[in-house]
Amino acid sequence: MSTQPEALRHAEWLGLSLAIGAQEAADELRRLHEVEVAYGVMMKQAESRIAELREMVDALNADRDRLMELNDPAVTYCHRFAILMECVMLGGVDKYWDEMGTLLDEYHKARDAWMTAHGQPYVSGFGKD
Repeated sequence: MSTQPEALRHAEWLGLSLAIGAQEAADELRRLHEVEVAYGVMMKQAESRIAELREMVDALNADRDRLMELNDPAVTYCHRFAILMECVMLGGVDKYWDEMGTLLDEYHKARDAWMTAHGQPYVSGFGKD
């Protein structure tokens, strides 16, 4: 419990006039204490929710990493192949055509190895190869 001088100091800090009674000042201090307690409870709830959200983000990152592993051949080769296609379309047929074919062959080998490793036979969009 606060001593009288401490309560008056708190009352002055709160901007309360010394003209108000001691009971009013005590009531205001109690109200502010209740607000502080409620704020503490809300902060604990917020911290708990933040921890839950961090766990969810970690789980999503793990799922993303797993999916990246599943799509590894496509992810590895598609960007390089798109760049080579742009080079060919911009007039570099003589220079980039063979490199594009080599990259496509590498992709097919990587895709087939990945499919075999995961126990899934490759089926093209045109039917069984």
